[in-house]
Order: sequence, then structure tokens, then C-alpha cells
Amino acid sequence: DPLGALKAAAGRVEQLYQRAGEPPTPVQEGRAVLPGDSFATRDKSAARFDLYDGSALFLGPESRVTFRAADAAGANLAGVLEEGGVGVWRPEREAAREGAPLPGRCEVRSEAGTVLLDYGAHVHLTVRRNGKDWAGEVLALAGGAEVVSRAGKALGILPPRHAASLAAGAAALLARPVEKPAVPAWRLELVSELELAAILGGKARLIARHPAGVEMEIAYQAQQRKRARRDWAVEPVTALLGDKGGALHLPPGVRLQHHIPFP
Repeated sequence: DPLGALKAAAGRVEQLYQRAGEPPTPVQEGRAVLPGDSFATRDKSAARFDLYDGSALFLGPESRVTFRAADAAGANLAGVLEEGGVGVWRPEREAAREGAPLPGRCEVRSEAGTVLLDYGAHVHLTVRRNGKDWAGEVLALAGGAEVVSRAGKALGILPPRHAASLAAGAAALLARPVEKPAVPAWRLELVSELELAAILGGKARLIARHPAGVEMEIAYQAQQRKRARRDWAVEPVTALLGDKGGALHLPPGVRLQHHIPFP
């Protein structure tokens, strides 16, 4: 059964095959993700996979990931990060707050170690090969995560707003606080319309994705006008805006600046 789908692609995203002599093929948004599927991104490319357990997996530039199915008990939906960077976001679920049982944790494996996430967790993991050795870094933005060594030894829990280095032979987890944890800039290219609407306070429609960001339209309803005036500022402040047909027309030398930072 499918595990999810390729929700967004910024640049070239390829599916890899293990059969000898079979070249990778480019894939488009909407492509179903099956157990055993492997995907890779080129330089300056990125991908977002929305999984049916509610998780979102973000694959960074020059990265490779392989998806594995949950086991017979429904635990540990897994992704194997072969190389590069990946972010995993598991939003809170109502059932979790009510104490109802949920499927098992999401597991991201790599040659440098494994990260286990419950609902409510948000992490970013990078892994690179240096000669014969593998090393990586894990950042917990929210919810925390359990870290396990390549040999299967539990190293500890990484708290939210903390980071730690990973190595294949690690004996302990050395967490360090991060004052302002943030996702990489390429994640903005993979944001969804629902997330934009929540951030910007209006109805968002994606027009195009570009290497430098996204192009979109935002519509504010009557009850959201105060929010729109608060969030957007005209530069310079002495400039005036014309309003025609609901669109903003800017005089030469005037630009808009949005005041809400992308999380």
C-alpha cells in the first residue's frame, strides 16, 4: 500500500532503482510513495513527501532517501537517509491529547545513527560521508527525539531547541542548546497553501515555486483587514498605496515588507 505522495518538488527530483543499468527517472508532484521507493534531489533541488500517518518529510538538496513500511505491529514507519539532509515534522494529533493509542513512532535511519519521533516532534537531520566514516547532525525544533547509535544503542532523548552531532561509533548523546533553531532556507520552497494561510492570516494560492522562494497570491477577507494592515508595512512609510479591484499598486521605489518571520 502507498505510504504517502510527493507533495511538492522544487527543481529536479528523481526516483532511483536498484536494478543494474536502470537510470534514475524524474518524478512529478502527486507521485505515490511505495515501500522500498528511493528518491534523490540534485543541486538546489528539494522535495516534500506527505505521508498518510500525518507526517511530512522534507528532502534537501543533493540528498537521497528510501522509504520503508511499518512493521506487522504498525510501529516505526521508517525512512532511510542515505545521504544529505532531511526534515521530519509530525504534527500534534487530537487523539494524542485525549490519551488514545496511536501508531508507532516515525523512524529515520542513517549510517550515522537513528532518530525516533513521536507526534508533536519536528527534527532536521543531516548525514555526510567523510572517507570511510559517516557523521551527521540532528536538530530538534519541537517535541524532542530519541537518538540511537548505528549499533542500536540508545543514546538518549534530544530535547526541543537542542542539537547534537552523530557518528557511527557514538557512545553518548552530547546535546547543546540552540538559541534560535530554524529550518533551512530551502524549506520555504516546499511550504503548502494551508501553511501559508496559517502564517499569513489570509487565503493563499501558490502560483509557482522558484529556487529563491515561492510566488503566491494572498486574499484577506473583511474580518482579516486589521491583520493585513498589521502584517504588511509600506517602505518608505510616507508612500501611499492605490487600491483598485482589490490589488495593491505600488508607485516607483515603493515595496512591501512582511513582518511575520517564516518559522
